[in-house]
Amino acid sequence: MKLRTLIDNLAGRYEVQVDTHGFTAAEEEQMKNFGEPLVEVGGTFGGSVTRPDQSNTVVSITGNGSGATAVAVIEDGVITAINVTAGGSGYSSATVVITGDGSGAEATATLNSGVITAITVDDGGSGYNVVPVVVSFTLPTATRRLRSDFPVKQVFDLEDSPDSDAMAKVWAETVVSRCTAAKATLMGKSSPFEGETVTTV
Repeated sequence: MKLRTLIDNLAGRYEVQVDTHGFTAAEEEQMKNFGEPLVEVGGTFGGSVTRPDQSNTVVSITGNGSGATAVAVIEDGVITAINVTAGGSGYSSATVVITGDGSGAEATATLNSGVITAITVDDGGSGYNVVPVVVSFTLPTATRRLRSDFPVKQVFDLEDSPDSDAMAKVWAETVVSRCTAAKATLMGKSSPFEGETVTTV
């Protein structure tokens, strides 16, 4: 089964459509014999997706030691803090390098016995991004019948922002996953579906 997603954004109003197609002749025949199950579409949708055309801000530490890592805290494009996630070892000097879409950020590493113990932000710069963005939101539960020309549509009234783009993408990806699982469930059946049983995936 092939799935196609269409995401249209007009001033913050998103229409997201997922189309399924590409059932084999044998699968079409099995659907005629066993019925077309109802697929649950709704509930909590969550995931991480990359904002379009944005790069993640990466903090790297160079020097004569190894193993040090750090992560930037970003607010409105400005780096407000850098948290050391691993202090590494063997450093007698270290330089903090910040890369990404922004510019102007500068930071200094604090050393203690060869270990990076802290990083101080000297200049927060501007224009920095954190990707992927973590998206989680809830929609009313709904059911749709799975068939070869099965369309699922959802309209979002969201502000026109990169995070809204991400929400629409998460919704579409979740529906694709549920439709794919529902089809696998249907094709694995050896007897007809009874009544209006909902296929929960």
